[in-house]
Amino acid sequence: MKKITLIISLIVLSVSGFAQTVTNDFEKGEKDQYTESCWSMEGLSMINVSPISGSWSIRSASLSGSESNASRMASPWVKFTGSGNFTFKHKLTAFSGTWKSITVRLSNNNDTTTILLYSYNYLKTSDVSKVISVSVPVNVNGIYQVNWKMSGAGGGDDRIMVDDISIPGTYWSDPSEDCQPLKVVFADADKDGVPDSQDEYPNDPYRAFNNYYPASDTGTLAFEDNWPNYGDYDMNDLVLGYKFKVVSNAQHNVVEVYSTLVLRANGALMDDGFGFQFPGVNPASVISVSGTGNQTAYIMNSNGTETGNHTDATFILFDKSHRYMPQWNTIKNAAGVSSVTFNLYIKFMNNGNPGQGGAVNISTLNISGWNPFMVVNGQRGREIHLPGYKPTQMADQSLFGTGNDDTRTGAGKYYKSASNLPWALDIFGKFSYPAENQDISGAYLHFGDWVQSSGSAYPDWFSTTGSGYRNNTLIY
Repeated sequence: MKKITLIISLIVLSVSGFAQTVTNDFEKGEKDQYTESCWSMEGLSMINVSPISGSWSIRSASLSGSESNASRMASPWVKFTGSGNFTFKHKLTAFSGTWKSITVRLSNNNDTTTILLYSYNYLKTSDVSKVISVSVPVNVNGIYQVNWKMSGAGGGDDRIMVDDISIPGTYWSDPSEDCQPLKVVFADADKDGVPDSQDEYPNDPYRAFNNYYPASDTGTLAFEDNWPNYGDYDMNDLVLGYKFKVVSNAQHNVVEVYSTLVLRANGALMDDGFGFQFPGVNPASVISVSGTGNQTAYIMNSNGTETGNHTDATFILFDKSHRYMPQWNTIKNAAGVSSVTFNLYIKFMNNGNPGQGGAVNISTLNISGWNPFMVVNGQRGREIHLPGYKPTQMADQSLFGTGNDDTRTGAGKYYKSASNLPWALDIFGKFSYPAENQDISGAYLHFGDWVQSSGSAYPDWFSTTGSGYRNNTLIY
């Protein structure tokens, strides 16, 4: 009860507690009453002779010129919100020697930031007994103390008085904790350390955050399956939409991954498969996988990952696209079929317990760096990846550098031709893919410019519908 009593008592003091200003007019007349509410006063005393206002003011010691004899005062910790004026009054009682000064600064609770608020040098006897009113805008956010320093040279009985302090912020000291900044207690129903206001699963201690990729809309993958040759280069042999939701816990470790993958077209004579990889994720960290299609032609581990890829978790969505889409959805004016949706679920933790390979941090998963690939016509080694992406351990690398492919592993070049043309595209949003047998460069007139510029020119080559961008007769 001690802490509660102290905090409540502050509210009735003239030092405003948990209000929009912290004030001090020193009218209590006893320094101890202010130090109890977290005002620090070094070399200062209360004075009721010729106060600045009211009956009492605070006064420095004699300003002798020694830095060690400077008088100092610090306010309680205050939470500033970027607006309001800091005000106070000061005056000099006498002048001898060469100079006297008062300086006011803000300092934060990490001792990393000091901000000068106000400084005044008394240089002549005409400053004596003159009340100077100060008003300074404070445009900072955060928790700070206001620090006064009063010093001078020349000795004598020269002193500086201060009064009527008003600080634009909320009292943020805890007298029961040696006047340290308040430790905010926030609602946390599941006790996972994440405030309910930030927790997307406030009643589940094993889950805290949803992370989406793409962050808005969906993505689209489009493949040409004639690699390592160009083929008809219509980029419609496999067209898939995708969206990921990654659920992580309070420690930002992955709990589970939800993936919605939508098969929209498979304009290919060959029956192609699809998979993807999470580079750098231990396959043993996966507990289970559900929601995949048929995987007959593949050898899978008991946890749902593919065997043969020992360092990077690899998943097969389906082995043959024609199982799910008998019509191609690429021939104009021909009957099409509805898209097919796969809802994939990958579990990484079970009631807070990770898979055998250990917990996977969301930064390690790096969902935007996922590595999707096509498997051509059931030939497991014949993988087609996005340009610049490495093959899995199951790929037949003897195909590199054959046909039109110019993959050079030593140079970090993968799945590009000599003119940098790719065999797979990753497009944010939906993609109106070319019709059957229509080269994408003819359908999208700036595709080649985009490729040759490595993506810097015409980044809107696929999305802009204005004149000079596309030939609609060649688009499905």
